[in-house]
Amino acid sequence: MPHFTIGRLNTEAWKVSDVARMKDLQEENARLKRIVANLTLEIDAVKTVLTKKYGGLTISERR
Repeated sequence: MPHFTIGRLNTEAWKVSDVARMKDLQEENARLKRIVANLTLEIDAVKTVLTKKYGGLTISERR
């Protein structure tokens, strides 16, 4: 695992496997962020349709 210094990464302590793992984690993080963004858009679209159709909040928003 990488070693940390005060406020900065000590890159000399990083192994090739650490760098590869970090890249994999960054790619996974980007993928998960896209999923969350897409789901957020879908939820917003459903809320918009429900508001237009029923003219108010859904039951889950009233809690």
